[in-house]
Amino acid sequence: MTQQQTSDLIKKYTERWNNEKRKPPLWVVGAHPGDSICIPGLTFANKGDMKAGMEILISAQVIVLNQDMLPDSIASTFLHEYGHALHRNSKAGSIDWVESEIDAIKFSLSALSEEGLDDIAYREAATVLQMTSDEPYKSAVSRLSEDPVWKKFSRH
Repeated sequence: MTQQQTSDLIKKYTERWNNEKRKPPLWVVGAHPGDSICIPGLTFANKGDMKAGMEILISAQVIVLNQDMLPDSIASTFLHEYGHALHRNSKAGSIDWVESEIDAIKFSLSALSEEGLDDIAYREAATVLQMTSDEPYKSAVSRLSEDPVWKKFSRH
């Protein structure tokens, strides 16, 4: 994938999210490890406005992507994190991290396939398989064993 293709994919899914009024706004931020993360569009008043202070309640979903990765890795990571965001947005209260991981894996593989990026979906599944020594990946993969999308891309 090119950087432009990755940017277009991120824009497509971000706009899809933000067009659903029941969801908090989704912001996607690129950063390098160690960078401070700035909230897009947030400023302290306007120049010339006399303000002593400001309190802001922010209700948003933020996905931060490591800009040191290749464009196809950024795309698959974005879709994986988007899957986590969908899971979080659909649940009230505490998050079950195994369920969140299952949803993120299934969403990213399905979305990559829908975008015609099966080769990246196979790599994504292989990457997940490499992480199964740790939780929540171990339990998520175990519970995905009969899922048709997982079976297709994990070559099981």
